[in-house]
Amino acid sequence: MIDFGFSLSRSSAVQLDEVDLGLYKELERLEPDVRICMECGSCSATCTAGPWSGMSVRKVIHGLQRVQSVPPSEPKNEAEWVPKE
Repeated sequence: MIDFGFSLSRSSAVQLDEVDLGLYKELERLEPDVRICMECGSCSATCTAGPWSGMSVRKVIHGLQRVQSVPPSEPKNEAEWVPKE
């Protein structure tokens, strides 16, 4: 067969019938309000620590519901965490 330099990519489809929602169920047990979250992102957008944390609660909840790994946010420069006097 002729090699054109292309190959098939691994499927990124999530098989929702075969997922393990253990981590999401644990979050649900600790914080029942996660069930009523609309994942609008307004809590992350208005959080005063948002510019320094880089974390999106909406993306974390969405990832846990879809059993996707959520990459942790990288810590920024340590000097940014020290309050300026």
